[in-house]
Amino acid sequence: VLTPEEFFEGEWDFLRQPLHPPRRTAAIAKHGNEQIATAIVNYLANVL
Repeated sequence: VLTPEEFFEGEWDFLRQPLHPPRRTAAIAKHGNEQIATAIVNYLANVL
């Protein structure tokens, strides 16, 4: 995370550094919007 000063005035040298491998081997879920929508629908169904 960059500070505002680093973002606007920095050299951004970190872009030239080698990438770090992921810390986890599990894939990231790509259907988060569907899970959130389902949770909202379920919540509203129980409240109303």
